[in-house]
Amino acid sequence: MSWRRRSQAMMIAAAMTGAAACSSGSPTKASEPVPNFQGAYTGTSSVASCTEDGNFAGFCQGVGFTSGATFPTTLNLSQSQSSVTGTIAILGLNGTLQGTASALSGLTATGTLSDISDSGVTLSTSIPSWSTTLNGSAMSGSYKLNFRSSALIGSATVSVNIVQLSR
Repeated sequence: MSWRRRSQAMMIAAAMTGAAACSSGSPTKASEPVPNFQGAYTGTSSVASCTEDGNFAGFCQGVGFTSGATFPTTLNLSQSQSSVTGTIAILGLNGTLQGTASALSGLTATGTLSDISDSGVTLSTSIPSWSTTLNGSAMSGSYKLNFRSSALIGSATVSVNIVQLSR
């Protein structure tokens, strides 16, 4: 094959490779970096609302979960790529938090807190939803706390806003 024919063959091959690459659809956008939630946070959370049903009637008022009530909040988070795990301390309870960090939705997580036992009744406390974003070293957003007991009918759910939580 002559030099000219080889050159033409290489140009055709290059054109076909380029066409194949373009035919796979629109170009992909570079993904945004995952925010780094790792660190020790301290701050304050505030009760937005509290709902109760069944045997939990009166629970919210009885324990002080009234709108605007505040309480200290502490988090210690570790992160590996988008996976976030850590510990949380609120309301005198300690627990764990596990979730996913993303550039689009921030940190979404769930968690469990230590059980509370009194007069033969044990309350199980969970964090069924956690949704926060990061602005510099400050976290903002909201989460829910859920209280249940196998000995009681019903539950109580507290909607919480983060007032200030910084590392």
